[in-house]
Amino acid sequence: MSNRNYVVWFMCLLFFLVPQFSFGDVSCPPPPECPSNCSSWELLDTPQGPEYYMWDVANCYMGILFDYRWIAVGSDGRIWYFSDDYMGGLTCSTNIEFPNHAYTITSTPHEYFDRRYVAAGHGGFIYTTEGLDIRIWDEETSPVTTHLYASVYNSDADKFVLVGQAGKVVTESPTGWIQAANAGAANIWNITYGNGKYVLCNVAGWVYTSTDLNSWTKGVQLDCINAKTAVFGDGVYLIGGKTNDRLQVVYRSTDTINWTQHIMTWNENEDYVYDLVYTGSKFYGVARNKWIIESEDGITWTKTLSPAYPTMMMGIAYSCEDGAIIAVGGPKSIHSECTQ
Repeated sequence: MSNRNYVVWFMCLLFFLVPQFSFGDVSCPPPPECPSNCSSWELLDTPQGPEYYMWDVANCYMGILFDYRWIAVGSDGRIWYFSDDYMGGLTCSTNIEFPNHAYTITSTPHEYFDRRYVAAGHGGFIYTTEGLDIRIWDEETSPVTTHLYASVYNSDADKFVLVGQAGKVVTESPTGWIQAANAGAANIWNITYGNGKYVLCNVAGWVYTSTDLNSWTKGVQLDCINAKTAVFGDGVYLIGGKTNDRLQVVYRSTDTINWTQHIMTWNENEDYVYDLVYTGSKFYGVARNKWIIESEDGITWTKTLSPAYPTMMMGIAYSCEDGAIIAVGGPKSIHSECTQ
Protein backbone atom coordinates (compact mmCIF):
# COMPACT_ATOMS: atom_id res chain seq x y z
CA MET A 1 0.00 0.00 0.00
CA SER A 2 1.36 3.47 -0.91
CA ASN A 3 2.10 6.17 1.68
CA ARG A 4 -0.77 8.21 0.24
CA ASN A 5 -3.24 5.36 0.92
CA TYR A 6 -2.00 5.03 4.51
CA VAL A 7 -2.74 8.72 5.06
CA VAL A 8 -6.27 8.34 3.66
CA TRP A 9 -7.03 5.34 5.91
CA PHE A 10 -5.61 7.17 8.93
CA MET A 11 -7.79 10.21 8.34
CA CYS A 12 -10.90 8.07 7.92
CA LEU A 13 -10.16 6.38 11.25
CA LEU A 14 -9.50 9.75 12.87
CA PHE A 15 -12.88 11.15 11.94
CA PHE A 16 -14.68 8.09 13.37
CA LEU A 17 -12.69 7.86 16.62
CA VAL A 18 -12.04 11.53 17.40
CA PRO A 19 -15.18 13.44 16.43
CA GLN A 20 -14.39 16.35 18.73
CA PHE A 21 -11.79 17.66 16.28
CA SER A 22 -13.36 20.06 13.81
CA PHE A 23 -11.32 21.38 10.91
CA GLY A 24 -14.06 23.41 9.26
CA ASP A 25 -13.68 25.85 6.43
CA VAL A 26 -10.22 27.42 6.48
CA SER A 27 -10.72 29.65 3.47
CA CYS A 28 -9.75 33.26 4.07
CA PRO A 29 -12.42 35.17 6.03
CA PRO A 30 -13.78 38.47 4.71
CA PRO A 31 -11.30 41.36 4.74
CA PRO A 32 -12.59 43.01 7.97
CA GLU A 33 -11.74 39.85 9.92
CA CYS A 34 -8.23 39.46 8.52
CA PRO A 35 -5.35 40.64 10.74
CA SER A 36 -3.71 43.81 9.54
CA ASN A 37 -0.79 44.66 11.82
CA CYS A 38 2.26 42.59 10.89
CA SER A 39 4.99 44.82 12.26
CA SER A 40 6.80 42.53 14.70
CA TRP A 41 9.21 40.39 12.70
CA GLU A 42 11.49 37.67 14.04
CA LEU A 43 14.44 35.88 12.46
CA LEU A 44 13.95 32.15 11.92
CA ASP A 45 16.57 29.42 12.13
CA THR A 46 16.69 28.14 8.57
CA PRO A 47 18.89 25.05 7.98
CA GLN A 48 20.83 25.81 4.84
CA GLY A 49 24.26 26.86 3.70
CA PRO A 50 25.01 30.38 2.49
CA GLU A 51 25.01 29.15 -1.11
CA TYR A 52 21.30 28.24 -1.06
CA TYR A 53 18.49 30.65 -1.88
CA MET A 54 14.75 30.45 -1.30
CA TRP A 55 13.05 32.22 -4.20
CA ASP A 56 9.37 31.71 -3.43
CA VAL A 57 7.10 30.57 -0.61
CA ALA A 58 3.46 29.41 -0.36
CA ASN A 59 1.09 28.94 2.53
CA CYS A 60 0.32 25.33 3.43
CA TYR A 61 -1.41 25.70 6.81
CA MET A 62 -2.37 22.20 7.98
CA GLY A 63 -4.00 22.81 11.36
CA ILE A 64 -3.87 21.14 14.74
CA LEU A 65 -2.70 17.63 13.91
CA PHE A 66 -0.62 18.45 10.84
CA ASP A 67 1.51 21.40 11.77
CA TYR A 68 3.05 22.53 8.50
CA ARG A 69 2.60 26.23 7.83
CA TRP A 70 4.59 27.14 4.71
CA ILE A 71 6.60 25.56 1.88
CA ALA A 72 9.50 27.43 0.26
CA VAL A 73 11.41 26.48 -2.88
CA GLY A 74 14.75 27.56 -4.25
CA SER A 75 18.14 26.69 -5.60
CA ASP A 76 19.45 23.22 -6.45
CA GLY A 77 16.04 21.58 -6.17
CA ARG A 78 15.73 22.22 -2.46
CA ILE A 79 12.41 22.62 -0.67
CA TRP A 80 11.95 23.95 2.86
CA TYR A 81 9.10 22.93 5.18
CA PHE A 82 8.19 25.36 7.95
CA SER A 83 6.23 23.92 10.86
CA ASP A 84 5.08 24.95 14.33
CA ASP A 85 6.24 22.81 17.25
CA TYR A 86 3.82 24.63 19.62
CA MET A 87 6.65 25.16 22.09
CA GLY A 88 9.55 26.92 20.42
CA GLY A 89 7.71 28.51 17.52
CA LEU A 90 8.41 27.85 13.86
CA THR A 91 11.06 25.34 12.89
CA CYS A 92 12.33 24.48 9.44
CA SER A 93 13.54 21.34 7.69
CA THR A 94 14.90 20.98 4.17
CA ASN A 95 15.17 18.31 1.52
CA ILE A 96 16.04 17.95 -2.17
CA GLU A 97 12.81 17.29 -4.04
CA PHE A 98 13.21 18.66 -7.57
CA PRO A 99 15.64 18.07 -10.47
CA ASN A 100 16.93 21.64 -10.47
CA HIS A 101 16.16 25.17 -9.30
CA ALA A 102 12.50 25.78 -8.41
CA TYR A 103 11.57 29.39 -9.04
CA THR A 104 7.89 29.43 -8.04
CA ILE A 105 5.37 27.68 -5.81
CA THR A 106 1.63 28.33 -5.48
CA SER A 107 -1.21 26.73 -3.52
CA THR A 108 -4.97 26.85 -3.66
CA PRO A 109 -6.80 28.48 -0.72
CA HIS A 110 -8.94 25.40 -0.16
CA GLU A 111 -9.49 23.35 2.98
CA TYR A 112 -6.87 20.96 4.38
CA PHE A 113 -7.87 17.87 2.48
CA ASP A 114 -8.23 19.25 -1.04
CA ARG A 115 -5.53 21.91 -1.09
CA ARG A 116 -3.25 21.63 -4.13
CA TYR A 117 0.27 22.90 -4.75
CA VAL A 118 2.33 23.51 -7.89
CA ALA A 119 6.09 24.06 -8.04
CA ALA A 120 7.93 24.87 -11.26
CA GLY A 121 11.28 26.11 -12.43
CA HIS A 122 14.45 25.47 -14.38
CA GLY A 123 13.92 23.81 -17.75
CA GLY A 124 10.15 24.05 -17.47
CA PHE A 125 9.70 21.28 -14.92
CA ILE A 126 6.36 21.10 -13.09
CA TYR A 127 5.71 19.14 -9.89
CA THR A 128 2.43 18.88 -7.97
CA THR A 129 1.22 17.61 -4.63
CA GLU A 130 -2.09 17.79 -2.79
CA GLY A 131 -3.92 17.19 0.46
CA LEU A 132 -2.13 16.24 3.66
CA ASP A 133 0.83 14.37 2.21
CA ILE A 134 2.81 17.42 1.13
CA ARG A 135 6.14 15.55 1.03
CA ILE A 136 5.16 13.40 -1.94
CA TRP A 137 5.50 15.32 -5.20
CA ASP A 138 4.40 14.04 -8.60
CA GLU A 139 6.32 14.98 -11.73
CA GLU A 140 4.07 16.38 -14.44
CA THR A 141 4.56 16.38 -18.21
CA SER A 142 5.47 19.96 -19.07
CA PRO A 143 4.70 21.39 -22.52
CA VAL A 144 7.79 23.65 -22.41
CA THR A 145 11.51 23.25 -21.76
CA THR A 146 12.12 26.93 -21.02
CA HIS A 147 12.31 28.21 -17.46
CA LEU A 148 9.08 28.95 -15.55
CA TYR A 149 9.44 31.87 -13.15
CA ALA A 150 6.03 32.76 -11.68
CA SER A 151 2.60 31.28 -11.04
CA VAL A 152 -0.93 32.17 -9.98
CA TYR A 153 -4.06 30.26 -9.03
CA ASN A 154 -7.33 31.25 -10.71
CA SER A 155 -10.07 30.43 -8.20
CA ASP A 156 -12.83 31.15 -10.76
CA ALA A 157 -11.63 28.37 -13.08
CA ASP A 158 -9.84 26.27 -10.41
CA LYS A 159 -6.58 26.13 -12.32
CA PHE A 160 -2.97 27.25 -12.09
CA VAL A 161 -1.18 29.39 -14.64
CA LEU A 162 2.63 29.51 -15.01
CA VAL A 163 4.72 32.05 -16.92
CA GLY A 164 8.38 32.36 -17.73
CA GLN A 165 11.11 32.63 -20.29
CA ALA A 166 10.43 34.12 -23.75
CA GLY A 167 6.83 35.02 -22.88
CA LYS A 168 5.76 31.40 -22.37
CA VAL A 169 2.44 30.75 -20.61
CA VAL A 170 1.43 27.29 -19.33
CA THR A 171 -1.87 26.23 -17.77
CA GLU A 172 -3.95 23.23 -16.77
CA SER A 173 -6.47 21.44 -18.99
CA PRO A 174 -8.60 18.29 -18.64
CA THR A 175 -5.85 16.38 -20.48
CA GLY A 176 -2.87 17.80 -18.57
CA TRP A 177 -0.61 20.82 -18.77
CA ILE A 178 -0.76 22.76 -22.02
CA GLN A 179 0.94 25.80 -23.51
CA ALA A 180 -1.37 28.81 -23.78
CA ALA A 181 -0.86 31.88 -25.98
CA ASN A 182 2.44 33.66 -25.49
CA ALA A 183 2.40 37.02 -23.70
CA GLY A 184 4.95 38.74 -25.92
CA ALA A 185 8.47 37.40 -26.38
CA ALA A 186 10.36 38.77 -23.34
CA ASN A 187 10.88 36.97 -20.03
CA ILE A 188 8.09 37.21 -17.44
CA TRP A 189 8.77 37.20 -13.69
CA ASN A 190 5.25 37.85 -12.37
CA ILE A 191 1.55 37.25 -12.90
CA THR A 192 -1.63 37.92 -10.92
CA TYR A 193 -5.35 37.28 -11.39
CA GLY A 194 -8.37 39.30 -10.29
CA ASN A 195 -11.75 40.55 -11.50
CA GLY A 196 -11.70 37.95 -14.27
CA LYS A 197 -8.39 39.11 -15.73
CA TYR A 198 -4.79 37.90 -15.79
CA VAL A 199 -2.24 40.71 -15.52
CA LEU A 200 1.55 40.59 -15.92
CA CYS A 201 4.49 42.83 -16.77
CA ASN A 202 7.49 41.48 -18.68
CA VAL A 203 11.16 42.41 -18.20
CA ALA A 204 10.87 45.16 -20.82
CA GLY A 205 8.09 46.83 -18.79
CA TRP A 206 5.19 45.96 -21.10
CA VAL A 207 1.89 45.17 -19.37
CA TYR A 208 -0.14 42.29 -20.83
CA THR A 209 -3.70 41.28 -19.90
CA SER A 210 -5.93 38.35 -20.81
CA THR A 211 -9.32 36.99 -19.81
CA ASP A 212 -8.99 33.49 -21.30
CA LEU A 213 -5.27 32.83 -22.03
CA ASN A 214 -6.15 32.37 -25.71
CA SER A 215 -4.84 35.85 -26.51
CA TRP A 216 -3.12 38.71 -24.73
CA THR A 217 -3.68 42.46 -24.99
CA LYS A 218 -0.49 44.52 -24.95
CA GLY A 219 -0.92 47.63 -22.82
CA VAL A 220 1.37 50.42 -21.66
CA GLN A 221 5.10 50.19 -21.12
CA LEU A 222 6.09 50.97 -17.53
CA ASP A 223 9.43 52.33 -16.39
CA CYS A 224 10.15 49.09 -14.56
CA ILE A 225 13.24 46.94 -15.09
CA ASN A 226 12.61 43.23 -14.57
CA ALA A 227 9.25 43.71 -12.84
CA LYS A 228 9.54 41.12 -10.08
CA THR A 229 6.03 40.88 -8.66
CA ALA A 230 2.32 41.46 -9.30
CA VAL A 231 -0.62 41.14 -6.91
CA PHE A 232 -4.36 41.84 -6.85
CA GLY A 233 -6.44 42.86 -3.85
CA ASP A 234 -9.54 44.91 -3.08
CA GLY A 235 -10.01 45.88 -6.74
CA VAL A 236 -6.40 47.05 -7.08
CA TYR A 237 -3.61 45.64 -9.27
CA LEU A 238 -0.01 46.28 -8.20
CA ILE A 239 3.25 45.65 -10.07
CA GLY A 240 6.58 46.02 -8.27
CA GLY A 241 10.20 46.30 -9.30
CA LYS A 242 12.61 49.17 -9.92
CA THR A 243 12.91 51.97 -12.45
CA ASN A 244 15.64 52.53 -15.01
CA ASP A 245 17.11 55.01 -12.51
CA ARG A 246 17.28 52.13 -9.98
CA LEU A 247 14.51 53.42 -7.72
CA GLN A 248 12.24 50.97 -5.92
CA VAL A 249 8.77 51.37 -7.41
CA VAL A 250 5.20 50.08 -7.27
CA TYR A 251 2.72 50.72 -10.08
CA ARG A 252 -1.00 50.79 -9.24
CA SER A 253 -4.11 50.38 -11.39
CA THR A 254 -7.81 49.66 -10.94
CA ASP A 255 -8.52 48.99 -14.62
CA THR A 256 -5.17 47.54 -15.92
CA ILE A 257 -5.10 50.38 -18.49
CA ASN A 258 -4.11 53.44 -16.47
CA TRP A 259 -1.18 53.01 -14.07
CA THR A 260 0.19 55.41 -11.47
CA GLN A 261 3.82 55.30 -10.36
CA HIS A 262 4.69 55.24 -6.65
CA ILE A 263 8.40 55.59 -5.91
CA MET A 264 9.66 54.42 -2.52
CA THR A 265 10.97 57.56 -0.82
CA TRP A 266 13.92 55.89 0.93
CA ASN A 267 15.68 53.99 -1.92
CA GLU A 268 19.13 54.17 -0.33
CA ASN A 269 20.05 50.64 -1.39
CA GLU A 270 18.88 51.00 -5.01
CA ASP A 271 17.14 47.64 -5.19
CA TYR A 272 13.89 45.98 -6.27
CA VAL A 273 10.50 45.73 -4.71
CA TYR A 274 10.83 41.99 -4.95
CA ASP A 275 7.50 40.48 -3.86
CA LEU A 276 4.06 41.64 -2.74
CA VAL A 277 1.12 39.95 -0.99
CA TYR A 278 -2.40 41.04 0.01
CA THR A 279 -3.73 40.08 3.45
CA GLY A 280 -7.33 41.14 3.02
CA SER A 281 -6.74 44.54 4.58
CA LYS A 282 -3.20 45.57 3.57
CA PHE A 283 -0.51 45.00 0.99
CA TYR A 284 2.84 43.81 2.33
CA GLY A 285 6.08 43.35 0.46
CA VAL A 286 9.80 42.83 0.60
CA ALA A 287 12.13 45.44 -0.87
CA ARG A 288 14.82 42.91 -1.52
CA ASN A 289 17.79 43.84 0.60
CA LYS A 290 16.51 45.81 3.57
CA TRP A 291 12.82 46.60 3.99
CA ILE A 292 9.47 45.08 4.81
CA ILE A 293 6.97 47.49 3.26
CA GLU A 294 3.22 47.92 3.77
CA SER A 295 0.32 49.93 2.40
CA GLU A 296 -3.45 50.02 2.77
CA ASP A 297 -4.09 51.41 -0.69
CA GLY A 298 -0.96 50.73 -2.77
CA ILE A 299 -0.24 54.48 -2.84
CA THR A 300 1.27 55.41 0.52
CA TRP A 301 3.95 52.99 1.74
CA THR A 302 5.75 52.65 5.07
CA LYS A 303 8.79 50.54 5.88
CA THR A 304 10.13 48.28 8.64
CA LEU A 305 13.77 47.21 8.76
CA SER A 306 14.12 43.50 8.03
CA PRO A 307 15.74 41.60 10.93
CA ALA A 308 17.52 39.54 8.27
CA TYR A 309 19.34 42.56 6.81
CA PRO A 310 21.71 42.52 4.92
CA THR A 311 20.31 39.19 3.69
CA MET A 312 17.95 39.73 0.75
CA MET A 313 14.29 38.70 1.02
CA MET A 314 12.81 37.52 -2.29
CA GLY A 315 9.45 35.89 -1.48
CA ILE A 316 6.57 36.64 0.89
CA ALA A 317 3.35 34.76 1.73
CA TYR A 318 0.38 35.28 4.04
CA SER A 319 -1.69 32.74 5.96
CA CYS A 320 -5.18 33.97 6.72
CA GLU A 321 -5.85 30.76 8.66
CA ASP A 322 -3.51 31.67 11.50
CA GLY A 323 -2.88 35.33 10.66
CA ALA A 324 0.84 35.36 9.94
CA ILE A 325 3.31 36.31 7.24
CA ILE A 326 6.61 34.73 6.27
CA ALA A 327 9.34 36.16 4.04
CA VAL A 328 12.16 34.06 2.63
CA GLY A 329 15.39 34.68 0.78
CA GLY A 330 18.99 33.77 0.94
CA PRO A 331 19.93 32.33 3.24
CA LYS A 332 17.47 33.39 5.97
CA SER A 333 13.73 33.64 6.72
CA ILE A 334 11.65 36.00 8.85
CA HIS A 335 8.18 35.63 10.36
CA SER A 336 5.46 37.87 11.79
CA GLU A 337 2.34 36.99 13.77
CA CYS A 338 -0.31 39.52 12.77
CA THR A 339 -2.89 41.21 14.99
CA GLN A 340 -5.95 43.38 14.43
